[in-house]
Amino acid sequence: MCDPVIASTAAAVGFAGADEIMKNDQRRKGNKIKQEAADLHRRVFRNKVEGIDAEFRGKQVQASEAKQQRTLEAWKARATSQVGASASGVTGLSVDAVLDDFTRQEGVGNSSIDSSIEKQAQTTNIGVRGLALGTEGALFNLRKENFNPFTAALNIGKAGFRAFSAAGGGTAGAPSAARPVPTNTGKQFGPFL
Repeated sequence: MCDPVIASTAAAVGFAGADEIMKNDQRRKGNKIKQEAADLHRRVFRNKVEGIDAEFRGKQVQASEAKQQRTLEAWKARATSQVGASASGVTGLSVDAVLDDFTRQEGVGNSSIDSSIEKQAQTTNIGVRGLALGTEGALFNLRKENFNPFTAALNIGKAGFRAFSAAGGGTAGAPSAARPVPTNTGKQFGPFL
């Protein structure tokens, strides 16, 4: 028959080892799920950024077309004014002032469009940075849990020690009733033979 202290210690170590194997299996499965979720977060982030980028590029194209239209209208206005002034025989500073005013209006309009696009670019960049920070936070929460064999060994050892102590093993001064204390029989190789 087996010593009850050793049997209970062995059982506790076995159960603790099985528990660590189960925890590692759960950790591995959890890491797989976390990796899939992280991949999904990355895809969603890329799709949102691509959508934001496409929307901004569309606004840039619209702004460029508006500037071209404004420039074309200014040219037409200058040409009409010059032709009208030449046909009426008007020349001089007043004609130059009218032509300069069309150029000024064109510049102010184009400057306004450029300013608007610049503000939209800044807003877009801030939005993308915020989206990136949110994604980084989500990915941080989905980081992989690593298996630490030292922690597993420590947990198994603690379980064995607790079981050994609970079964009466290792009590100082009082021998266990289930386990006789060896005595020195005077043999030449020591008391444990």
